[in-house]
Amino acid sequence: MAVAEGRRAPGSAGVLSGPMGVRRTLRSLRPGLRGFVRVMRANPLTLLGFAMVVVIVVLALLITILPIVGQALLGRPLSILPYDPAYYPSPCPGPIVNNVTVCSLPPSAQHFLGTDNLGRDMFSRVLAALPLDLAIGFSITLFALLVGGSLGLRVSCSP
Repeated sequence: MAVAEGRRAPGSAGVLSGPMGVRRTLRSLRPGLRGFVRVMRANPLTLLGFAMVVVIVVLALLITILPIVGQALLGRPLSILPYDPAYYPSPCPGPIVNNVTVCSLPPSAQHFLGTDNLGRDMFSRVLAALPLDLAIGFSITLFALLVGGSLGLRVSCSP
């Protein structure tokens, strides 16, 4: 027994089924989405900042989840990092100047942010630290929200 478009199914307690229910649900989400799109169109720098945050969060999720999924599916961990962040090359890959190998390399096509004084790739180290940095930032923000909200609520309710 098919349910006609826009009619309520028996025992559904006011929930529309079929395409009309989906349309009505999407319509109820539109006002918030319209405001979001309006803000993003009004200020392109806001859109740029939002895009940067989305890219950073997606990168952090990929760095965290990809090795686990790769290990489960392929039997070896996968990584999007160009180099191992903990790799310590011995000897350093840099040029020899005055009979001393220079480990600190400037940014290049091979090493986007260069290398540190031990010859480790800085771009890989920054990406590897990204999930922990985001977790710390969100934890501090949550703590500040809880403490500030509690104090504000306490002050506003006191005579």
